[in-house]
Amino acid sequence: MITEKTVLVAGNRLVCLVAGNPVHTPILMIHGWAHHPYIWQSTIHALSDRYYCVAVGLLGFGASDKPADGDYSVLAHARATLDIADTLGLERFIVFGQSRGGQIALWLAACLAPQRVTQVASISGVVTGHVGWYLRTVFGNGMHFAYHVPLVFRVLRRLWAIPSIGRLLYGPYFFDGRHQPPEVTQQDGAYAFAVGGHRVNWPALQTMCATNLLPVLPQITVPTLVLFGKQDRIVPPTEGLIAARHIPHAELVLLDCCGHYPMIDQPALYLRAIHQFLDQHASS
Repeated sequence: MITEKTVLVAGNRLVCLVAGNPVHTPILMIHGWAHHPYIWQSTIHALSDRYYCVAVGLLGFGASDKPADGDYSVLAHARATLDIADTLGLERFIVFGQSRGGQIALWLAACLAPQRVTQVASISGVVTGHVGWYLRTVFGNGMHFAYHVPLVFRVLRRLWAIPSIGRLLYGPYFFDGRHQPPEVTQQDGAYAFAVGGHRVNWPALQTMCATNLLPVLPQITVPTLVLFGKQDRIVPPTEGLIAARHIPHAELVLLDCCGHYPMIDQPALYLRAIHQFLDQHASS
């Protein structure tokens, strides 16, 4: 059973999801930009019988606090992830990251906690800071404008709540935007445009695009899975190719007919790749 757990980090409430037996090997799962821990729900259901799953709630996103003076950099989020691990008593762990969360996961494995990370999976993960045109222009410009004019943020929230407009705006995130699950579109929109989000999304996007992990990738010495959808229009699959080329023990998996969310576009193939990776390196 998945339960919400609130962890206090530097006086801020970070709302995480936990499932499984705490005596099992822990997996920290880190969500992406303007997203939430529930993106890991199907992954947790598939793994929580064998692993202790903790879907991290990052400051500023999901149901976590969104302070006006918060630090929403990649490094700050990586440090907060370690604080969550410390609070839960997790000394060594596997780390998964999706999109911006992949960037954070690789940072943890390369620089911040290489002695604590035993395996890492970067799923649609940002590596050099390069993102696709749609995220950079449509969402980026929209969030930039909303950061300075909060009224724009409220208008965007209302527009997204209209099913036809929400599907249109969110369509490029999926292989076939016509078939995106409506409940996913509405849930993701509710979190992306949550009250206070206008002061988070733009600074977080800036730091994501300004963080280039290429120089530190060779420092990752643990088994690494790099998984991408071939048709990802949000984070180009070339980011995955770069990661696989520069991480010494990386395995690259590219899924066809798949966009930015492999766990939604290709759930069976995605879980097969995850299971194979974990089983292959179970003793790492």
